Amino acid sequence: RSSPWEVLCDHHVISIKIDLDESEQLYGCVVGKQNQEYAVILYRSLESIMQFRTAAAVAASDEAVEVAFLSQDCWFINFEAQDLNNEDLTQLDWTEIQPIFGSIHP
Repeated sequence: RSSPWEVLCDHHVISIKIDLDESEQLYGCVVGKQNQEYAVILYRSLESIMQFRTAAAVAASDEAVEVAFLSQDCWFINFEAQDLNNEDLTQLDWTEIQPIFGSIHP
């Protein structure tokens, strides 16, 4: 059985439609193909994901990348090992991994 980050790259965008009182469309991507960080990012609009990718691609400095990152409009779930000395999440049981939830809204 493959992990999502083994099959999907961050450029694969998944459209998610939630039918409640208001129809809302989210755009998700999985991060972790390079084994640096594992996350699921849910963008509130397709425009937000496109703006981030454009800004990050032309960023000439770490500060510019940080500005692009903080300009996103998204929710995210990062995954970290409970033991911070263990960096390879692919070798851990799911009970040894903790999710970290967050939101960025400019």
